[in-house]
Amino acid sequence: MLRAGWCHQRVHDLICNQLVSSKKNHLAAQEEPINTTLKCHHCDDVIGVYEPMIVLTDGQARNTSRAAEKDTASPVGECYHHACYTHAHGQDRPE
Repeated sequence: MLRAGWCHQRVHDLICNQLVSSKKNHLAAQEEPINTTLKCHHCDDVIGVYEPMIVLTDGQARNTSRAAEKDTASPVGECYHHACYTHAHGQDRPE
């Protein structure tokens, strides 16, 4: 005959294992952190994930940051620190 305590413990263990498994699956499904080093087209220094930058694509400049981009791929185009963009292109950064 089974003891009530053993049954409760077994149910508890099964529920906990299911929760842990579910959490692992959820974490695996989340986006991977940005891990590709992105360098400024002008100074060749690293542009940080949360650092504001300017991306120049097809002659159009836009303000952004790596953290603001939807995907984890590097932006298409030339990437600049704000000060480097002004220095390299002789104009203020875009609004």
